[in-house]
Order: sequence, then C-alpha cells, then structure tokens
Amino acid sequence: MMTTPAPTFRARLWRWTRRFALATTLLLIALVPVVGVGLPLLARQEWTRHRVEKILGRALGTPVEITAVSWSWEEGLTLRNVASSEETSFRIDSIRLQPRFSRLLRGGLRARAILESPEFAAGEPGSDAPQLRLPRFPKKGIRIEDLEIHRGTCIVKGAGEDRTLRIDDLTIQGIGRLENRILRMELGSVSGSLDGMTFTGKGVLRLRQEGLSGELDLNEATARESTDLRNALRAVQVTLRKAPALSEPF
Repeated sequence: MMTTPAPTFRARLWRWTRRFALATTLLLIALVPVVGVGLPLLARQEWTRHRVEKILGRALGTPVEITAVSWSWEEGLTLRNVASSEETSFRIDSIRLQPRFSRLLRGGLRARAILESPEFAAGEPGSDAPQLRLPRFPKKGIRIEDLEIHRGTCIVKGAGEDRTLRIDDLTIQGIGRLENRILRMELGSVSGSLDGMTFTGKGVLRLRQEGLSGELDLNEATARESTDLRNALRAVQVTLRKAPALSEPF
C-alpha cells in the first residue's frame, strides 16, 4: 500500500502565498468601485465642505467660505469660490489640486496646482493696510510639479503716497518645493499689467506663514524703472533684480 508523502514546508508556503495573493487581488477588485464612487460622493457632501472651510480658516487665521468641493480621478480636488469672509483678504474662483498618482506609488507626494482668477489685497508692512496671510506649512511634504495662476489680481493699498495700485492679468507658471516650513517657488514665467503697462519675466518666491518674499527679473526696461510697480511689489515683499551692467566698449 502506497502512502502520499506529506507536503514539504516549501510546498505549503507556496500554496499559502498563492491563496493570499488571490484573496488580496479579489479584495482590491472589490474596493476599486467603492473607492472610485465613494470619494466623489464624499467630496460633494456638506459635511466635507464645512470641514475644509474649518481647516483653511484655522490655517489662515481668518474665516473662509467655499461654495462647492468636488473630486474626480481625472481633475483631482477642486474648491470653487474660495473667499475670506473679511473684506480685506482674498477671493479665488477655483483651486484645483491634481495628485500625481504615479509618483505617489513610488513614495513621493507630487501635485499640480491651478488657481483661476485669484484676487487678494495687501499693503505696506507695518501700515494699517491689509497684510497677506499664508497658512503654516509643515516642515516638509508635497512638491508642486506645476503651478499655474490664471487672470490673477493684486490690489495694493497704501503703496507710495497712500495710493491704491492694482496689478491685473497676473499669470504665473512655475514649480515649488516645501522645505523647513518654506514653500520655494521657481517661477519660469510671470506676466501682468499695471495702469496699462504690461510686464513679463521670471523669478523666485518664498512663501511662509509670516508672508511672502522674493525677487523678479523683468524683461522690459520700462517695467523695471516703474516706480508704481516697485511700490506695489515692495508691499508684498518682492523686489526687482537689477539689470546686468553692459560691458564697456573696447
């Protein structure tokens, strides 16, 4: 009479590995529709909108109102009509954050950020004019691979002889990296207009809870020499880089 040999340890391990892999695959297949449908539904709930308002309000130190919150796997997270309830702060038509899921699977938190028609007010440091408010950033975290700001407006109050200056059509494209609670933005292109004078250029911005600072390198000599533009940028702690000196002729 022949007896069946007992399975070896390797055979038992392989059998349990296949069962575990099969069970994990089935679980993931079952969760895909739940997550795919559940996240968009959760984002549209009133509770979610109120929760996001509280988080932003706590981070900025001022009440924030949001008209709608939505989520889709293609567009990412979208916040519509984001505004401070205070008259002197900011308003943004929409904020869209698109996570880079391919980078997330490799252990990196990357995203694309798009701001449509933001409008904010600022003033000279130490004056009674409104000051730009920024959230307290973590020590490190997300990296913005693509930042786009479309049709922005900056209203500067009390800049130069108590005047109010307005920068319109502000368009920015760049990348950002968060380190030591400072979000450093490398701006590949910046453009806008002030009192009919248009300007283009590039530069660097550093965003922290106390406000922002940075430098811009403008292409047009007229813009670099504009006193109004310098006053407006100085109110938000941004300076203009000096044009390089021309070499002496031989």
